[in-house]
Amino acid sequence: MRKISLAVAVAFCLAAAFTVQSATKGTIKVVSPGVALELKIGTTPAPVPNGKEVPLAPGTYTPARITCGAKGPGEIWTIKSTGPFGELKDIIVAEGQVTNIEAGQPFTIKVSVSNPSGAGGKPALIGMAIVGKSGEVYAPNTLMKGLSVGPKPQFKIVDEKGTTITQGAFEYG
Repeated sequence: MRKISLAVAVAFCLAAAFTVQSATKGTIKVVSPGVALELKIGTTPAPVPNGKEVPLAPGTYTPARITCGAKGPGEIWTIKSTGPFGELKDIIVAEGQVTNIEAGQPFTIKVSVSNPSGAGGKPALIGMAIVGKSGEVYAPNTLMKGLSVGPKPQFKIVDEKGTTITQGAFEYG
C-alpha cells in the first residue's frame, strides 16, 4: 500500500511539474496601427489581432502574412506581404515577456533597374519593392482600394535637368 501511495505521489509531482512547465507563456502584441499579422503555427496561419496581447509558448515564430490597412477618402486601402519579412522573419517570444511587433508605415519605395540583354538600346527592366518599417516587403499587386485592385504604380524617368525621358505604369506579373 505504501509503495502504491509513493508511486502515485511521484506521478502527481511529475504531472504538476509538467503542467507548470507547459503553462509558461510569453505574449506577442502588434502595436502598429492598421497592421494585421498572421503567424505560421503548424500548418495553419494564426491571426494576431492588432493591439491585443496574445499568449504563445516561448519560441521563434515566422509570419505567414502581414496586411496593412489605412482609411482613405471613402475607401479602405490594404496591401499584403507574404515575405520576405525583414527583421520580422524570426519573431522571438520569450517566457514572461511581451514581444511588440511593428510593421507597415512608413513605407519606402525601392527601385531596381537592370538590362538583362546588355547595352545597345535594349529595354531595361525596372522593378519596384514596397518596404515597411521592419524591412518587410509588400507586393504591389496586392494593393486594394476597397474590394478593387488598386491602380498600377506610375513611373517617370527624368534626366539631370528634370526633363522627362519616358513615363509609364508598372505591369503586374
